[in-house]
Amino acid sequence: MQASVEPVSGGLESMPLWDLVPKLADKRASGVLKVSRGAQRRTFELVGGAVVRSSSADPREYLGQYLVDFGLVSSRAAAQAFRSQEETQVLLGKILPANGALDEDRVRAALVSKINEGLLDSYRWEHGEVEFVPGEPDAGQGVKVRVSLADLHREALHRAKLWKDYLKLFPSPDAILRLGKGESDKPHAIQPDEQVLLNLAREGQPVSAALAAFREGEFQVYRRLAGMVAKGRLLPAELDPWATKARETDGKSLVEAAKVMLRSGRASEAATLAARACEQAPSSVALQVLRDAQQALVLKLTDDLLRIEGRPYVRARSEQLAALKLQPAEHYLLMRVDSGADLRAVIKAAPMGELEALRILNRLVQASLIGFRRN
Repeated sequence: MQASVEPVSGGLESMPLWDLVPKLADKRASGVLKVSRGAQRRTFELVGGAVVRSSSADPREYLGQYLVDFGLVSSRAAAQAFRSQEETQVLLGKILPANGALDEDRVRAALVSKINEGLLDSYRWEHGEVEFVPGEPDAGQGVKVRVSLADLHREALHRAKLWKDYLKLFPSPDAILRLGKGESDKPHAIQPDEQVLLNLAREGQPVSAALAAFREGEFQVYRRLAGMVAKGRLLPAELDPWATKARETDGKSLVEAAKVMLRSGRASEAATLAARACEQAPSSVALQVLRDAQQALVLKLTDDLLRIEGRPYVRARSEQLAALKLQPAEHYLLMRVDSGADLRAVIKAAPMGELEALRILNRLVQASLIGFRRN
């Protein structure tokens, strides 16, 4: 039986997911759990102590992008599904099987993985905000999944032990990757993903470069790196003793630099600097500067885009677009422009959010993929 659950709202510093999630699991809670850190925001819908849906403000974590990154659908197919979702209000996970782009079992597996990685990664956030609003979420029309909070919490505890081991080998994203002894002389076959990591180590790249090279989440990347150490193909990373301190100092400097940029009317640079500050040294001040910068950026991008005279149209042909390997969000917006939809309406209704839609559209205009015809 589901027990009564009170609303929750506060900072992750005093209310970490380590404490909150097992309580929600024990009470078989239903409602909406929201977690945020800087520009990162994730939402988990709960029914009876299980996650049934999740969403993120980060376009890299959209289901369509997730499926593209793992080679399950093409970028264009994901964009077409985005468009169908907008027109029918049917969730993406249901549309893809319906149009034959992907079978339902694979969509379900992707959704479960997306929920797992999203919530488990949020466990590691030491700063930020958390909110739980009890209630019964809408049933929805998507592929049905249930991921037990109790199982997720057990996995979080298991991963916490592994993280300690991984961080002994790679204590910071700034730590430098190093080749194992004699690795370059070994004749054995190397898997493509291993070759990427070996190349980064040969170039003296940091762990952060490995995180950027793979789209599967921090834990999976660190597990890959630890596996390479176990095989002798990599050595434990070499940490600059000043790197962590410099990272924190840089975070504070970034906030001040963002404030200067914002006062100077350079909203884009301010938003970029504030976002980096929220990642490196999260604080309420950094978060507020980021929000102010993003609001100013929305106004600037809207003005830059909508003041252009004429009706927007897609200048590139289909075969040219295919050669560019665009992301699903880019394909989606080009489709909407090509359909003759009102640009303001496209921006307001875009599933990736107003700011991201504006950024992408302005980038497509600058790349001459979108032009304007005077009536």
